[in-house]
Parts: sequence; C-alpha cells; structure tokens
Amino acid sequence: MAFEAVDYICKPFSAAIVKLRVRNQMQIVNQIRTIENLSMTDQLTGIPNRRGFDKRLDMEWTRAIRDKAFLSILMIDIDEFKNYNDTYGHQQGDAALTTMSGFLKQSLKRRSDFAARWGGEEFSVLLPNTTLEGALDVAEEIRAFVEGSVVPCSDGSTTKITVSIGVNTQIPTQDSILDFFIAGADEALYAAKNSGRNKVVASPL
Repeated sequence: MAFEAVDYICKPFSAAIVKLRVRNQMQIVNQIRTIENLSMTDQLTGIPNRRGFDKRLDMEWTRAIRDKAFLSILMIDIDEFKNYNDTYGHQQGDAALTTMSGFLKQSLKRRSDFAARWGGEEFSVLLPNTTLEGALDVAEEIRAFVEGSVVPCSDGSTTKITVSIGVNTQIPTQDSILDFFIAGADEALYAAKNSGRNKVVASPL
C-alpha cells in the first residue's frame, strides 16, 4: 500500500509544532469523515440514504458469502403516497416520510438490522443472519405497526398510512448476483401492491 505525505516538519523538531500539526491533520480527517457520513444520510429522515444502503449491502453480502449465512432484504413502499401528498400537501408528505423512518427504528430490534430510505416513498431493510420465516415475521410486525400508528399533522390532527412489503432471502455464494437479490424483493413488493396493498409478499412468487 502506498502512502502519500500530507505535511512535513523540518528539523529541529519542536514539540509544540508537532502537536499542532498532528491536531490539524486529525481535524482534517474528522471533517472528511463527517462529510462522508453526511453524504450517506438522508437529510429529511435522518436515516441512511441509498448510497449508505448500498455500502452496507455490499458489506453484508460479502459477509454472508464468507459465513454461508442467510441474508434477508425488505423493500417497503408507502401505499398511495401520491394521493397522500395531493390530499394533505407536500409538507405533510415529508412528515409522513419522517414518521415512517421512526416506525422502522422502533420495529427493528437487533443492532445488526439496517434501515434506509431507498428513494421517494420507498424504504429498505437489511436483516443479516435471518431466514425467510424470520424476515416475514419482521415484515409483518412493521406492516402491522404502521397500520396501527398515526402520522401527526401540524394542526394537531392525525393521518394514517399503510405499507406494502416485498421480502427476499438468500444464502449467497460466489456465483450469486446481488442485483437479482434486490430484484426478487422488488418483484415481491410489486406483487403486494398489485394484490391490494397493505400486505407482505415473499419471493419467489
């Protein structure tokens, strides 16, 4: 591995100068890390965004291949979100998205579980070391939790939302294709929406 110099100190060394230079470089490193974290966080909901999800998925996919372990993914879509926006306005739509991210945080129990905003009104969840049966249980808990909860409005009233969820589970191998893994959950999600919404469907269909 090649390393590049980012600073240099001339002899004779001064302890005060060395400490100052090191502190400056640490500040730069911390700033870079902060910028990187911000780039992987959805600014509206505060949870990871698609870029953050992709990074975590690559890591969990590699780990599952190495450990020959189950990996499950949930694709979650807020039902009829365009109608919700048209009815209550885009500010309330943003409130629904933010509340939805809170629902996911409350529903996921393990530290290894990972939720992100996939884009628009769609969210995704990664469940490492989770069988299809376990993933379906988590998905149904999320669906029921959302259905039984409310989204607060700025005037003190409340609204309701529901979600459709597609689930896919795999023990990936070196020959497995990551895009197919995601596509399986997507297909299951569309099946859930096309069969009446507010339900959980697993892949393969």
